[in-house]
Amino acid sequence: LDLAVGLSRAGGDAALYRQVLTSFHAEHHDDPSSLRRALATGDQDAARRLVHRLKGVAGLMGAEPLHQRAAAALDASPGPDWPAAAEAVAGELEAVLKAMEMIALPATGGERGGGVLSR
Repeated sequence: LDLAVGLSRAGGDAALYRQVLTSFHAEHHDDPSSLRRALATGDQDAARRLVHRLKGVAGLMGAEPLHQRAAAALDASPGPDWPAAAEAVAGELEAVLKAMEMIALPATGGERGGGVLSR
């Protein structure tokens, strides 16, 4: 997660960027398991829709590795490399969500994490 890129894309507005990150985490925290479940049950359409949504928002918020993995997965769909590429998206999303928890999101007890956006 590139904070400088994401903050720039939010027009330098740290409060807006924090809101984007918080909303993303709230809306997408279950997506790694949802994506894996869609792949396991053969629901390729649901998996592709999820990856497509992630691709768009990842670029906006400065999560370039997630954006790139999602783009690669969509390029691989529906070919033989699709399941592995989609799994890579799930793994990268988990890493992004974990990073976000460290920088911007409320911790237990309503406190903020210790990162630069929590101030």
